[in-house]
Amino acid sequence: MTNPLFASVSSTAAQWRAASSSRLVIETCFDRPRYAADEDALCHALVRFRVADNSPLLGTRLPTHLCFVLDVSGSMDRPDKYPFLREAVQVLVDNLGEDQWLSLIVFSTKAEVIAAGLDATSLRRMETDLVAAIDCFSGRFQGTYLAPGLEQALELLDRGAHGSIPGVVQRLYVLTDGQISDPAECTRFAPYLRDLRVEVMSYGFGSDFELPALRRIMDGCYGGGVKQIADTSMVQETFRHLHTVGSRVVARDLELRFEPAAEVVAGEGFMHRPVRQYCGHRDGNAIVIPVGMLEASRTYVAGIECRLPGAGGVQQKLGTISVRYDTLDEHYEETVPLVALLGPSSAEPYTDAAEVWADLESLRSNDPNTVKAALRARIAIGRREHRDPSEIADLERTLAKLEKVSCIEDLSEDEKRTVDRNEITVAPLTAGLLKDRNGKPN
Repeated sequence: MTNPLFASVSSTAAQWRAASSSRLVIETCFDRPRYAADEDALCHALVRFRVADNSPLLGTRLPTHLCFVLDVSGSMDRPDKYPFLREAVQVLVDNLGEDQWLSLIVFSTKAEVIAAGLDATSLRRMETDLVAAIDCFSGRFQGTYLAPGLEQALELLDRGAHGSIPGVVQRLYVLTDGQISDPAECTRFAPYLRDLRVEVMSYGFGSDFELPALRRIMDGCYGGGVKQIADTSMVQETFRHLHTVGSRVVARDLELRFEPAAEVVAGEGFMHRPVRQYCGHRDGNAIVIPVGMLEASRTYVAGIECRLPGAGGVQQKLGTISVRYDTLDEHYEETVPLVALLGPSSAEPYTDAAEVWADLESLRSNDPNTVKAALRARIAIGRREHRDPSEIADLERTLAKLEKVSCIEDLSEDEKRTVDRNEITVAPLTAGLLKDRNGKPN
């Protein structure tokens, strides 16, 4: 069965090469069948991997510590913000599972820890008190200073508020409208979060949600997804899903690495699933893409760019792809070669793989033509995947506007958020979850 991400009605569907271990399935493909042998062609490769169907990893579940930093500042005092945040806390507490711990920190002009590493039983006993503590916070609806909240969170994450349980996966969630007053101060926490290998995500509230500062805070961290919360149904769906995600974690400290062969020049790396993200991280000449948690029943897709040496022949080994991760007591590294086919001239690109790369290209360029190509690609991919129709409609409206104005700055703030959106979502009823090549939900 073909993965919907690369299903195409034409004969130009990307061809994947699979390499399986007992634990993972790793597949690679390129944006075209072959490259010109005597040219220093720029190659665009895609790497797709998932936990194998009968993997011994499926018998493993790692405990998780979820640390939430909640914006209760003055800009959140709106009917499309604060009530949704309160509801999110209640949904979290009601759905927290075994081997999961929750910390809650509120911030405005100052910050305060409401709950520190509590388990599900303890939280449910005091759910009413937790919500009341948020409502009665002495700094509620004042200034918007995120740094004190991040400092409190870092202290909890560093000392392990969940106790001394080994192998705990730590995730930090910032729930805010993004209208923070201290973005420069907040960015200093990013290196510490990277060192602690904390996965960082953000949920945005309100139609005026601001992205840029949060992106800078999460730069280089595991995770990096940003999702806007528009209504109460999204609150229910999103924060119930966090329990499901936590229950599927089989490994942590997941990263993908590309080590180029001699004379091959590595370009840049990207994630396309589960979030769209530019990853400009290097270890010498190697490309390093931090991912975070390895979940069962999820497919990951990354993009690797490199330049051929123009040496001739029928194929060229470009380097080695490594997928690295840690379980409770072992470190694993799965490796596959990345090999491109060569010919007398470069072939026409695969339509579907080219669409993915058009989408990724906009992550490093704000050129209007690049952004328009990315929007067209995201619309095509969304239709193939049966994504949420409202999401596709947003993309179509933004593209139509950009075709008229030809300048990113002339877009509305809402349209700019559509361009910048990096969280991958699917229609909850018509398509279910994105499925991998064997029909497994992802």
